[in-house]
Formats: sequence, C-alpha cells, structure tokens
Amino acid sequence: MDDFATNEGVPSIQHGAAVKQSFLLDYDIALADLAANRDVEKCQAMLVDAAKVAEIMK
Repeated sequence: MDDFATNEGVPSIQHGAAVKQSFLLDYDIALADLAANRDVEKCQAMLVDAAKVAEIMK
C-alpha cells in the first residue's frame, strides 16, 4: 500500500484517459479482428488509420 502514496498514476487507453474515445473504439475493433482473423498486417493498417482519424499521428 505504500506504493500508492509515492507512485504517480498514468493515463490508461482502456479507461479513456490517454486517447480519444473514437480511437479506443477503433483500437478495440482492430484487436478483435486480429484475434478472429490472425491478420497482423490488416490489424496494423487498422491501427494506423485509427490513429490518423483520431489525430494521434500525422
């Protein structure tokens, strides 16, 4: 419990503090697609597109 007194928390993607909600939805869809289809290149493309739409990257 002492760690909670001295360590600083960081934002989480899944809890909505680190990214826009739109990115989180697209992220979850991309990972679900990866789990179902095992297509890594497709997942990578979906994540890049999600990041562009959410203006995380240019």
